[in-house]
Amino acid sequence: MTPAALIEFLRRELAPTPGRGSATFRLTLACLAATIPILTHHIPHGLVVMIVMYLITQEDTAATLMGSILAVIGVTMGLGLALLAWEISLDIDWLRICFLVAFLFGGLFLKRVLTIGALGSAIGLPAALVMILPDILPPSPEALVEFALWIWWCVTLGLLVNLGVQLLLSRGDPLSLLQRELTTRLDAVAQTLRRVAGERVALSERDSLKSLAIVGMSRPLALLKTAAVIHVWAHERHEGLSAIITLTDRLITSALALETLPNLPLESRLHERLLNVADSCERMRCAFNELRLPDDWVALADEKNAPPPFPLLDIERTLDQVALAVPRYSEELSHSDSTRAEKRSLFLPDAFDNPEYVRFAIKGTVAAFICYMVFIGFDYPGIYTSVITCFVVALSTIGASNQKGILRFGGAAVGGLMGLIALVYLFPNVETIGGFWFVFGAGTAVAAWATFGTPRIFYGGYQTGLAFYKAVLQGFGPALSATVVRDRLIGVFFGLLVFGTVEHFLWPVRARDALRARLAEVLRSLAELARWRTSDKPPTVIADEIDSRVDGFHRRCRKYRG
Repeated sequence: MTPAALIEFLRRELAPTPGRGSATFRLTLACLAATIPILTHHIPHGLVVMIVMYLITQEDTAATLMGSILAVIGVTMGLGLALLAWEISLDIDWLRICFLVAFLFGGLFLKRVLTIGALGSAIGLPAALVMILPDILPPSPEALVEFALWIWWCVTLGLLVNLGVQLLLSRGDPLSLLQRELTTRLDAVAQTLRRVAGERVALSERDSLKSLAIVGMSRPLALLKTAAVIHVWAHERHEGLSAIITLTDRLITSALALETLPNLPLESRLHERLLNVADSCERMRCAFNELRLPDDWVALADEKNAPPPFPLLDIERTLDQVALAVPRYSEELSHSDSTRAEKRSLFLPDAFDNPEYVRFAIKGTVAAFICYMVFIGFDYPGIYTSVITCFVVALSTIGASNQKGILRFGGAAVGGLMGLIALVYLFPNVETIGGFWFVFGAGTAVAAWATFGTPRIFYGGYQTGLAFYKAVLQGFGPALSATVVRDRLIGVFFGLLVFGTVEHFLWPVRARDALRARLAEVLRSLAELARWRTSDKPPTVIADEIDSRVDGFHRRCRKYRG
């Protein structure tokens, strides 16, 4: 990537998007509020309090609450297992190392086979980290137990403070927020069509369309994922709602393509089509708000007689497809309370049959153990972050792991630079808690802004905050050492190097090959659907076969989620 391309990428990814400013404010406020008990009661490991907030914070309260509960459960299980392992192996180094390997393997395996993969990380990572503490801290049983208990309390404190801020400032239901996301996109498309037709539209609407295109489907899909857990109705119609989200995002893309067409001849027929489609977008938006279908919807797309521009024809086609895909909310919502929830499993259907999950866990465990042996052999405990790096960057494909590794190192470098500037130039001139909060809040806001970006950059924001807090929260007095920043960068780089080497030579899984396999499966499924149209089987049998094939396809695709 050239410097110009990198600058353009950062400009696009850091541009304001709907909801990003309010989410940044809430996270910054929560971090500032957490500094009060940390500083007044001298709670150690304040870094953990802050990072937990970055990992859990979501726009809707339901997702934040569920994430908080799962995090407490996972960390409690992980630390409990680690304390039990300590009781057995504290004086036996080889047995403690065996427990370390077991926790690494178990956490990585659960990370892939659990339907909520983050729960596996919450169990395995704290347990593995605790097992290497005797190599970092003085091997005192009292100090080690106290460390584990303080870690548990820091996690709980961060979750409680963050949840309190979310309940006060963001009490949205995920299904309502999803509905608002869809209506916002339809309104932006309608305003764009009116602007192309020659009507005056506020500039903010144009900026909104571009920002919505940057966000893509990640935010609505995240809201749908939470809504499907909370609402039985949304869970039963997950595929249909996913199709509506996809079609709505396609409207945004087509509207942007239409807007960029040069020298569009504004004829009377084209002007009429533009306004008609804009009115249809607003009718669909009202239908979403009122939870019903448009009563007298007339197909917009005229496949045979529609003249260019083709993006406009694509918008018409997509609106027709949305009208077909939208479920009849007013009828189904009235019966949704009486429907029974489908039995949900904690594990993926092929959790204990697919050898890829075991291979994935072995690769991550081997890389982490190599890093552990190196920092022990060179007596350099400051780079223990290399072990954590191997755990967190382990993903299903080489491409996904490399992307996360780049974001981890880049975020650590940016956060370390921010922390270094604060230590050298800002904190020496600060004498009050207000000045500390100003510097601390500014660094938090920068990291939070990147965290609430698209999936292409959000992990880099989290790493920026982690490195910044590691520099400025070294103790309860003035931070005078920059070695923690240096050691963290070295540890992250070394962990990425080791994991990349292991992943390249040991059962490599390339994203390109996985994509081709999934695309081939999609095409085969579409071919089967087309053949069923000419089948002589009864309609009920055909419907059951289609549902079975669709469900199987979705189950197989879950294992490729990063």
